[in-house]
Amino acid sequence: MKSRLKLLPLLGVAIVGACSSTNETSPSSNVGTDDSAGSTDDTGTKAKDAGTASNKVVAKKISDATDANGVRDVEYVLAQPLSHKKALTKNTVDQRVFVRYPKGSTKSSPIVLAIEGESTATPQRLELNAKSAWTALDAVIVYPEHRGYGKSVSHDEDQSLPTYVSVAEAVEDLHEDHAFIRKTLALTGPIVSYGGSYPGALALEYSRTYPSDVDVVVASCAPTTWLPVLDAHAVALKARVSPEAYANFAKHVSSLEPKSLFDQNWQDREFLEVALEGFVQYKAYAGYTSVLEGAAGGTTSALLNTLHSLDDSGGGEGRQYAVSRSATSLSRDEVMEGKSSWRVFFYQQCTGLGVFMGAKAAGQGVFPRQVGDFEAECKAMFGTYTPAGTWDLNGAPAEIAAGGSKVVLFGGKMDPWMSISIPKPDGSGTKDGALEWFDTAYGAYGWNEGGYHGDEFSDPVLAKSLFTRAKTLLPTQ
Repeated sequence: MKSRLKLLPLLGVAIVGACSSTNETSPSSNVGTDDSAGSTDDTGTKAKDAGTASNKVVAKKISDATDANGVRDVEYVLAQPLSHKKALTKNTVDQRVFVRYPKGSTKSSPIVLAIEGESTATPQRLELNAKSAWTALDAVIVYPEHRGYGKSVSHDEDQSLPTYVSVAEAVEDLHEDHAFIRKTLALTGPIVSYGGSYPGALALEYSRTYPSDVDVVVASCAPTTWLPVLDAHAVALKARVSPEAYANFAKHVSSLEPKSLFDQNWQDREFLEVALEGFVQYKAYAGYTSVLEGAAGGTTSALLNTLHSLDDSGGGEGRQYAVSRSATSLSRDEVMEGKSSWRVFFYQQCTGLGVFMGAKAAGQGVFPRQVGDFEAECKAMFGTYTPAGTWDLNGAPAEIAAGGSKVVLFGGKMDPWMSISIPKPDGSGTKDGALEWFDTAYGAYGWNEGGYHGDEFSDPVLAKSLFTRAKTLLPTQ
């Protein structure tokens, strides 16, 4: 599908940033050792220090270019440890980090750390982050790729069992990225951590683990109760299509019962389910209800052909999702091609993240699989299964606030992921266009009554409101 019609759920991109720049000399030639971490810049905003990162990570500059508009883009590779609890070895995770300096930025300019999630870091996604953040913040953007995804992988030729990929290790990577910002890049400006969806959860976990690293945490549509199985998308689908269409979708899914795990039926079912999940999750699909209802009335093969045609016209990411999750082995070269991200996320789901799209009980919803089915799939694919339910972030905002930082939460009523996210506060807030803002003990909560998943990345007005609110919460001297 075209970019505005992505099928896939959880396509969150995370950003971390802060307030406005000053009129000092641009840092384009000032990359070096930081000797002023924890200082107060000349905007009057106090930046936090570099924390307790080991600084064992070595950064290598890959490219450095400035365009005709004065925007400078630099790419680095950071040799992150395979395990942060063990000694650094030659088998590192080579994390790609992209840095973008807007024209006129300085060492004390605010910083946007764009935390990538379960997708490959690309120039297009960097541009998306920049446009979203720069609607309110003229900030330096630091955009690290999540370990195990894209080209940020270990040196192991066999990537079939990516045991080095976990939330805990990703958080430690971010902490080392923070030291890279302060020491290697020598940037002293304040940091606002922002993440959407899974990266939003990472932003909360990172900031409650290392509260001195950031000043304001922004988490958009971030799941905070990670359950083994999530049925919210089935509930949303039932509410948004006719009873007949819903029943037809259920029949199509049921007809694709695989004869063996990961066979063609399994792949087709995976593709159909993720298409339906994306339909109820993204605002861009709102106008396609009648099209999908009509397709549901035909044969299963005709429905799949329609969806594949749409998907293929935009790069075939939905097909990649199904094929990659059925691959019983994976090489390093295949990972580096950037088409296997969803298999890596499958591994994370199997090792504690959960949130498989399914039913809580037999016969419920359009997605019939239950916990036992996913456990069997995990063990067949990876030889292991860890039940979800231990990652609970509902208390994170209060914990982060107790550590001296502020938190901005953001969500929309039409987003199924809000069923496992922190709900909006009771009462009435202050209106700002389509948003309603609530002041909270930990910072602020923005609510969009008609909002879907990740709307701020396609709506500059929402993005400006979100980042402007974060800017107002930055501490001043």
